Amino acid sequence: MLKLVGILFLTFAIASCASETVDFPVDAAGDAAEQSGVRSLSATLYRPSSSDGQSAAIVLLHGCSGVLSKHRDWAEQLADWGYLALVVDSFSNRDVKKICDADNEVWAKFDRLRPQDAEAALAYLRSLPEVDGKHIGVMGWSYGGTTTLNLMEQSRQPDHLDFSAAVAIYPSCWQFLQNFRDRAYNASKPLLIAMGEADDWTRPQHCEQLLSRVDAHGSPVALSLYANAYHDFDNSRQPLVKLHGVRIEDEAKYGDVTVGYNRSAHRSAQRDVQAFFANNI
Repeated sequence: MLKLVGILFLTFAIASCASETVDFPVDAAGDAAEQSGVRSLSATLYRPSSSDGQSAAIVLLHGCSGVLSKHRDWAEQLADWGYLALVVDSFSNRDVKKICDADNEVWAKFDRLRPQDAEAALAYLRSLPEVDGKHIGVMGWSYGGTTTLNLMEQSRQPDHLDFSAAVAIYPSCWQFLQNFRDRAYNASKPLLIAMGEADDWTRPQHCEQLLSRVDAHGSPVALSLYANAYHDFDNSRQPLVKLHGVRIEDEAKYGDVTVGYNRSAHRSAQRDVQAFFANNI
């Protein structure tokens, strides 16, 4: 397992950056009914405040609650570090607000759709003249983090879906383990998983189990754990509360979980993510 340390000095004051709402085509191949007639996705594009020539870029994938303020905050932070950031909205064009308490059929549908969304976002970024198409990363939260794990697993990644590096923030490694059982996880490119040690929604022990089976011949995978931090530790607008009746891991289908901001964990995650992308993208 690769151990990361914060090697860069990080300034947390974020300079203002330009952003705009964009639409880009999504592959509608397959069942048209499943696509619900959607041929494009909405996203918000954040450009660096200053850039000389082409920039590396990051695709941002939200969780089961859709695009939240934390995703926009992270996009602004990434832009401040010099990346072009694209926050992809997989829900609004499909008339969905959230799927945290949805049934298995809805989750299975988005399990199929979200990798297509990431692929479409990658193609869109590569079409922009200001983007260095050889240096595009992906970053996902919770359900979006689980999608990121799937995207980076070597056996599932098409040749043309070539992200340079990936960050998964509190993903459900348990969901991934259900599909892979006793197989090793072989990352196609460097991967960082960042989680709170106290997370009771997507629990870190499942990610520790996943990393214990990482293929030594694959790309490095790192796990950063933050003390006393729960799910949503990086959402500065989220007080510490219990959520009821949401989809959870293990045998129970729905249950109660804790979410809430942790400033120390958030700052540590910012340092880890900045260092990771600087070294790998």
